[in-house]
Amino acid sequence: MSSEAWCQAGWGNTPAVADLELNGLPAAPGLAVGPAWEHRLAPGAAVPVPDIVAAAGLAATELDRIADTMRAAGHPDEADILGAQALMALDPMLLDAATDAAAAEGATEPGRLAQLVETSAATSARMLAALTDPLLAARATDVRDVGARIARIITGQALILPTRPSIAVAQDLPPSVTAEIPRALLLGIALEGGSPVSHAAILARGFGIPAIVAVPGLLEAVGEAGRAKNDVEVALDGSAGVLIIDPSRARRTTLDRAEAARRERAAEVMKLRDLPGQTRDGRRVPLVANIGRPEDAERALSCGAEGVGLFRSEFLFLGRPDAPTEDEQAMAYATVLRAFGPDRPVVIRLADI
Repeated sequence: MSSEAWCQAGWGNTPAVADLELNGLPAAPGLAVGPAWEHRLAPGAAVPVPDIVAAAGLAATELDRIADTMRAAGHPDEADILGAQALMALDPMLLDAATDAAAAEGATEPGRLAQLVETSAATSARMLAALTDPLLAARATDVRDVGARIARIITGQALILPTRPSIAVAQDLPPSVTAEIPRALLLGIALEGGSPVSHAAILARGFGIPAIVAVPGLLEAVGEAGRAKNDVEVALDGSAGVLIIDPSRARRTTLDRAEAARRERAAEVMKLRDLPGQTRDGRRVPLVANIGRPEDAERALSCGAEGVGLFRSEFLFLGRPDAPTEDEQAMAYATVLRAFGPDRPVVIRLADI
């Protein structure tokens, strides 16, 4: 916390936050300044669907629609995240636990059915969160996100989206909520929880939106500032993992300079893109890319990759209800091999089915 962190407002009123610095983990680079926005629901904004299975089907349709929109906008990897969530919404393990519980107690009231769905999702999420693999553990957020969407449909609630360009502040912003906010209205993301491998962070990087995660005391600090003044403005440095509440003009100038320096460094690095990877004494150390899908090949080449160190072919099997055919797999491999040509190595890891 800086020496200017707190200043007294008026006659002994609640202290107003000024230049309060909070530190977290960098999740997506860049600088953003704007009003803080916390996502919430509007009760009764839609017609309730008091049937768990029917609501799950509608949730899957919504998620597929969001995925299609993202894919059309040129974000295929990010679209796959929402496509996988659409499959989660129809997962019998999630739905059966909720429907069985509803049948056992004779529950029909939408609010209670929504609770049962979220309870089932929370149980599955806890199992994932307990895993030692951070990538798999981070998927717990996806399960909770899907459960919350089904619950919203059951009760007729709707997500209230920001009405002006804002920085989203949350405990852990659900991936589908991140994807639903219009790009022009999402300046940055700051999470009290989460991790750099969470889907919210992955989406932020894909969209080019600055983000930080694991910021202790974030919501309390923003709430305190909101009680002192109606409009809370924050500055977010996704490269350094820093959030400033109510930044002063001097602090903004400092952040602007840091962002300009970051952009300058990035431009300098790009000048090295076409040079061979080697040490100063001439020893060759090829710079190769790890990819998960055929379309990643062109992006890797545009960054100067000298080959593929690992083509994770198991991604061909994810986000779909059935396995890819032999022809589909052969086409995927051939696309990458053609892109890198005969002089650049490509290492393919076969899926352990």
